[in-house]
Amino acid sequence: MYPSKGKYTISWNLTGSQTQLSKLLLVTFLVYIMLRYSKLSTLCVAQCVLLGSRYESEAEALTSKEENQKAYEITQRLRNGMDQNNLRIRPSVKNDAPVRVFTLWKDGGYIFGKNGLPIARVATCDIKGDINTVADKYVDIKHRKDWDRTADDTYSSVSKDDGVSYSYFKGKAGWLVPARDFVFTQVELPPGVVNISDIQARVIFNRDCHDKLPLGRAIRGEQNSLLILQSGGLHKTKVTMLTECDPKGWANIFGTGTMDWLVGDSTVQVIKYLKESVEMEVEQDAGLSVEEAARLRFMKKQRQMDELGSNTIVEELSPAAREDLIETVKMLEVRLSKIVKDEHETKMDLTELKARVNSDLSKAKMRLRG
Repeated sequence: MYPSKGKYTISWNLTGSQTQLSKLLLVTFLVYIMLRYSKLSTLCVAQCVLLGSRYESEAEALTSKEENQKAYEITQRLRNGMDQNNLRIRPSVKNDAPVRVFTLWKDGGYIFGKNGLPIARVATCDIKGDINTVADKYVDIKHRKDWDRTADDTYSSVSKDDGVSYSYFKGKAGWLVPARDFVFTQVELPPGVVNISDIQARVIFNRDCHDKLPLGRAIRGEQNSLLILQSGGLHKTKVTMLTECDPKGWANIFGTGTMDWLVGDSTVQVIKYLKESVEMEVEQDAGLSVEEAARLRFMKKQRQMDELGSNTIVEELSPAAREDLIETVKMLEVRLSKIVKDEHETKMDLTELKARVNSDLSKAKMRLRG
């Protein structure tokens, strides 16, 4: 540093690559500080990562900022459902029911808060399965209709206009109620956004995007939801679902109370079938060896990632998932060695089988290095 008229200047004689490295380290440090000390900054960082931080124009940047703010306001509104003082148990729900459903009462209304959609529900349950297994099944929108009995059709579609992946859900028609469909984006948020300090928790946010895909024969509704997954003990997940909905349609002419009575509880029935599906798979896995169960979980996860591409929101490796991968690598290595031995002893051409096992082994090792 050199004195100059009572001020100091700093001279760094750095090469271009060193300058880039210094900037990267500085940005990394600033991101860490924001993640560590600010819930709001945590959300902003997450949104930058999920929605992109480069814009073609100032107008595009402003639009994205406004959208991020709206998304944040929705999550904070839904958070009101985490306050037990705001909840009223549904009269039809028994004390020992596996899934407990609540209505909301806040500020003299049955909604989550100002600007909230007219039907609000909160549901809770415990699922015998680890957090990541539950999360993986829930976000796999393509295969949701395989286990969710409220679903008539589900798929994911990338918009040609903005390149965003939108999830589509069409429900089954009910008593006096025609089928509804919904369009939403699905992202995973840091637990701190909903005031949860457990870093192992998973928070999945479905944000309504009803105008982003073409209308079909079903009535297009609006829905926002948060699915919060927390550890409930060994191999048990505590599930909380917070959802608000406007189903639209003719019944609204009689007031939202009519639609609330007709379809309100159906908005959270997904976690009932999520619980049934996960626990059935866990029971089936109990009869398998540790290695085979790990291999099946890995192959299922790899298939989901291949289908979703790099946009999947559940890519982080938890300790449990890492153990699965380690067991999978060991088992595949043993299997490959046995195939080579069998090929040598039997003089059979097992090239195709070796190639498949090698491919799985490479994917597992790559994922482990992650």
